Amino acid sequence: MCTVVLRLTLLLINSLVGLSALIVSSFGAILTWGRDTITRELDDVIGPMIKKMYGEEVAQDFTDMASGILQLTSPFGFLLFILGLVSLAICLFGFCGACCKSILCLRVYIGLLLVLVIIETTAMSFYYTDRESIFKLARKIAHNSLRNYRSIGSNNTDSIIYSVIMPTLNCCGLMNGSDFDDSPNFQRKVLFNEQNFDLKYPIPCCKMDAKFVVLDPTCPGEFNIKNSNIHEGCWVKLRQIIGFYGGMIVICGLVVILFQMNRKNNLKNNASLKNVIEDGYTVKDAAFLVNLNYQTATNVDK
Repeated sequence: MCTVVLRLTLLLINSLVGLSALIVSSFGAILTWGRDTITRELDDVIGPMIKKMYGEEVAQDFTDMASGILQLTSPFGFLLFILGLVSLAICLFGFCGACCKSILCLRVYIGLLLVLVIIETTAMSFYYTDRESIFKLARKIAHNSLRNYRSIGSNNTDSIIYSVIMPTLNCCGLMNGSDFDDSPNFQRKVLFNEQNFDLKYPIPCCKMDAKFVVLDPTCPGEFNIKNSNIHEGCWVKLRQIIGFYGGMIVICGLVVILFQMNRKNNLKNNASLKNVIEDGYTVKDAAFLVNLNYQTATNVDK
């Protein structure tokens, strides 16, 4: 009975985890190779809705922003695709081992789980012992992206990202607005709201509402502490966001490690599964043999 329950538990767990891995892998594939399809669907389905509610300019900005985000998340999508495939392969070994009573598949399954635990533990240890390296890398990426900023109306991915981040977080540049003083690609002469401006800072440094509409009409003609965020850098807020979600990922990783260790221990400690697979005995057969041996020994003593 114990063996049957263990096998059914393995089948159920690996079926659920395998299905989740397949979904994650499919999502990663869509992010990596389905950008054109998603953009087209956004234009056809969501675009007209936003255009009707907020106007054509906002709808076009939304489409450009979505396209830029998809381009940025493409490497992460490929990572999800690979992780999903690896998890699915591990689940298949566990599924086949429990379903076909294959000791080889179960041994491979346990070995792969152990490798995953080691990788996850190493990654978690690195995150907590050397978090500053991660923050330095993130800041370097953000700085390089900032130097590629052009204008609020540009289809450039870096421009779209900062045009969304700065009004959302109420900030300007990484440290402050002076980061744009030596930005090589920053387009200072622009046409905005049917007016020509020679900008000192990007338009997204102006204070905006949730619809990305400038709140004070004096900006971007003049930037000051009341109508803009030029004295507030984005890096402090980005660091907090990275730290928060990094901690959440670590907690989820810890839960996964504990879950994997529990599965591995159940497989290693339950020797009856191996006996059933190799010898073909059930628990009832084993109990009968023990009782028969006891009766035989008793008769011999008599």
